[in-house]
Amino acid sequence: MQAGQTHLTFYLSLKPESECFFCGGGGPESIVEVTATQPVPYSYTPIMLVGTLVVNDSDPNQMLYRLIGAKLAQ
Repeated sequence: MQAGQTHLTFYLSLKPESECFFCGGGGPESIVEVTATQPVPYSYTPIMLVGTLVVNDSDPNQMLYRLIGAKLAQ
């Protein structure tokens, strides 16, 4: 991803890229799958989102934690 792009569906990681669930040693509990209502700009700095947090206990094709209906906090 590059600065300037926007996304409706993406993952937020607690860990930096080199340690995230997909690229490093982070576990699945360190990732949140985000589905936004409006495009969210890609950022190298932390962002704050609001939405409904859902714990996924049945679909192996989705992350353990999901934030649905997300939007940037004002």
